[in-house]
Amino acid sequence: MDHPPEKLNLSEHYQFQVTIENNGTHFIGDLSLSPTACTLTIRGDISKDRNHTFDIDKIDELTCSSFGATFILLGLSGFGARVQSITRHPTPVNHFEITYRISYVIHSRTIISSDTTYRGIEIESRDFAQWVGYTKTQDVIVEKYNNGTLFQFPSTPHTEVEQPVGNLGILHVAYRPSTHYSVDTFSMGLNFPPVLYLECEREVTAKQAITNVDELTMLFSFLLGRGPNLDTVRLIGTYGRMADITLYFPYNPSQTGATSYAWFPLGINLKFNQLGLPEFPPTSFSTYFELPDFERTYFKKYIKYRETQNPEERFLGFFRLLEKLCFQKETYLSEEKFSNLIKRSTPRLIRHFNDKKNVERIMGRMIDLNESKLNTTSCIARFIKKIPKNLRSAWIYDSSSIENICKLRNDLTHANEIEPEGIDIEQKAKFIEALLVIRLLSMIGISIEDGTRLVSRINRHVLIEKPPKIHYTTLSEK
Repeated sequence: MDHPPEKLNLSEHYQFQVTIENNGTHFIGDLSLSPTACTLTIRGDISKDRNHTFDIDKIDELTCSSFGATFILLGLSGFGARVQSITRHPTPVNHFEITYRISYVIHSRTIISSDTTYRGIEIESRDFAQWVGYTKTQDVIVEKYNNGTLFQFPSTPHTEVEQPVGNLGILHVAYRPSTHYSVDTFSMGLNFPPVLYLECEREVTAKQAITNVDELTMLFSFLLGRGPNLDTVRLIGTYGRMADITLYFPYNPSQTGATSYAWFPLGINLKFNQLGLPEFPPTSFSTYFELPDFERTYFKKYIKYRETQNPEERFLGFFRLLEKLCFQKETYLSEEKFSNLIKRSTPRLIRHFNDKKNVERIMGRMIDLNESKLNTTSCIARFIKKIPKNLRSAWIYDSSSIENICKLRNDLTHANEIEPEGIDIEQKAKFIEALLVIRLLSMIGISIEDGTRLVSRINRHVLIEKPPKIHYTTLSEK
């Protein structure tokens, strides 16, 4: 490609010939970018007076350039290298090639470096339009365009969401209106797709920006019921939008378990509310990012298991997450009184048995025994009972089914000699998934009642729905 594009689109393939400066000299490279893999092959001749210092196993960061463009490559891991002798006399000359896989690529037609900081992130995806829906704001934009007031200065931002998010900044779901005109196609018009924009509270490094992009992608994978089809990810530099700085990385979302519709749409400011679903509260963005890191990983693991094709692995994965999220600790005896008794009794028992180590060990176990009143079955059954009866009555399973489901989990885990039917595993996996989704929604501020209404929209929920009742009437009954 002779002339690099203004921006990189994550669904496109690119091939660039680049140069890399290393050890006081330059080497040539082939940079290949695609949704499935990003690679860099560096090659050149080396001799006594010309050599390289590339680590063939791993490079954290590497800068290279092409005609009118700069690329910053992050997270390089070597997976192929070779050296070939060209001549041995009078001076040995060898030709080398090293190929790396790349995690992330930052591209711009302006000058950027590893020290460049960013004040915002903008993500474009056609799935955001489906998530936002048809809103009154869109009618306002069209009306302003028709009467010639849309592009006035200073312009008024058109947003659906403007939500402060923890220590990150302000998250916007906004429109970026632009016009297009083509002599070749005899067309002109207005474009205003919604974009996701994070206005950072403070300038961030490239690695911090990438972490935020990954987290936002993960959250929308949960809300959409599938991985969003990302088009462009822009990093907004300190000096604004003078030139596009775009982020590229291998991204090919799985379609296993995906829905064709937005599972939990925004539902705010709608022109027509045909679905009657609860609105997604913008404060849930803040709640999600304020969760500890280990709690946010539950969403990531859920998506991983949702995309798993093997039903047994999917069932076991969902069950492990639900078990962890429903865990409750309850004691047989008063924790305070029992601990005080253990504390007073331990010195006497040590004197009696003359064995401090084992006495302290067994007394510690007694404290643990006092806390083991609730097993997995009890914990999950308690959670089910929090769901309003009129909402859970549509399921073929209830709290009384959990003991049997736990037995299936144990049989599959320990490879017991059972052969459950495929449909039985699929149904139980879907039931556990439904409970897990309700629990995950509660972690970002969605009530159990609203979560239960939403969970009926997950893919293949029909597997756990009771069949409709059919009432037959005779002529005499009419």
